[in-house]
Amino acid sequence: MLTDILEEETLFTVFGRMSTGRFDYEIYNSRTNTNQNVTVENAQCEVDGGFEGASKFAIIEAKCQSVDDFIIRQLYYPYRLWKLKLSKEVVPIFLSISNNIFTFYVFKFYDLYQYNSIQIKSMHRYCIGQYEIELSDIRQVFNTIKSFEDDSHLTFPQANNFTRVIDLLDKLYIYDYPLTKEEITTEYEFDVRQTDYYISSGVYLGLFERLQRGSGYILTDKGRRIMKLDPKRKNLELVKAILSHRVFKTVLGEYLANSEKPDREKVLTIMSNNISRLSSTTMSRRAQTVEKWIDWILKLTST
Repeated sequence: MLTDILEEETLFTVFGRMSTGRFDYEIYNSRTNTNQNVTVENAQCEVDGGFEGASKFAIIEAKCQSVDDFIIRQLYYPYRLWKLKLSKEVVPIFLSISNNIFTFYVFKFYDLYQYNSIQIKSMHRYCIGQYEIELSDIRQVFNTIKSFEDDSHLTFPQANNFTRVIDLLDKLYIYDYPLTKEEITTEYEFDVRQTDYYISSGVYLGLFERLQRGSGYILTDKGRRIMKLDPKRKNLELVKAILSHRVFKTVLGEYLANSEKPDREKVLTIMSNNISRLSSTTMSRRAQTVEKWIDWILKLTST
């Protein structure tokens, strides 16, 4: 993948924690329209992977989950360190691995001494294994899955980013031991409320369960079975898990029948006809989750 991105063969040569040495830089403060001078002397930085080619050296900051942002320092400090050591072009790259998709964000610092000069140059996505899903695959799942009304003991989900549910599924599978709410909160930089939302979503879908004795969460047999599948079958099984709940299947049915997403009022009507235990305010918030999860299903056909 990196050979494709850098357009030359690369070898894995560096990783781990190291000292930055000494360097100076500026951070632009947009509030005061001034630059703040910073001196770094033997600070600690970490390179998740350094890949070297004939003319380029890529430094990788990697996360095994979807992310919305990251701290520039994670790329800037290793970048400055290796600019001092090499005459080759140093290429800072942020890598996000989520749901079997490897997404590489290639950045460039346009001013060596300006922390804020980072800009994205390109983005590249790769998948290992069969991934292609057609709308006909979604229709087949829709036509064959049996849906049911939610059990009263299940918390209707409020977790708009379904990819985060998958990330947590991946993490529990890789770790293969119970994770507490506190560990999940730290791992994903959630607040406690977000942790509850995403754990409850996994429980709602039958993917996670809480240990009877203890505070940790593990995968259910269903969750483990899904994780052993290739990317295409894994995603289709997750679609089945969502559509087995009547609200979600009915909303997707509206889309498939009319070739357009139902509006919020239609979603709320479907929810009110199938769920009686939510207040109107809560139902309005949960409707956004319904829309976002249906969006995730439909976007599978364009990945």
